[in-house]
Amino acid sequence: MPPEAEEPVEPVVIEELPRPEPLPEEPAETETEDFVVTQEIYEKTFEDVEVLIDRLNSIIRNENFEEWSTYLTEEYREYYSDPAVLREISEDLRKKYRYELRLRSLRDYFLYIVVGSRQEATLDKIDFIDENRLLAYSIVNETPVILYYLANDGEGWKIALWQ
Repeated sequence: MPPEAEEPVEPVVIEELPRPEPLPEEPAETETEDFVVTQEIYEKTFEDVEVLIDRLNSIIRNENFEEWSTYLTEEYREYYSDPAVLREISEDLRKKYRYELRLRSLRDYFLYIVVGSRQEATLDKIDFIDENRLLAYSIVNETPVILYYLANDGEGWKIALWQ
């Protein structure tokens, strides 16, 4: 439903994508105590993730849903395709931003949420959770902001759900 003429509405920019559960400040100590990241591994992984994020930025800018979806884990794809999750996100948008939008599919989620919030992402830091999972951050006003939770499936890094 469009807003009334006398109340101009600012464009909505979603800074954080909804998650199935809140993200902790730092990964739990028990998850990271056996995994040690060498400087060489950190630098190589940072370069790989930086290339990935640059690629994702281009895909998102071009609104290429089909290619973007190839960078998702199956769990991520299933979660953001769930009608109940999409309904909840739509309701949150309405409550928080007075933004009337009904998300009906993963494609809608991509076009209306991801495209508006991730097309100019920059990688400033990564934190390993274990050898196959990490958090990618951008620093905004001296504060780390999570860009992506990534999982390596053996073929490369993919956008994953926080677990």
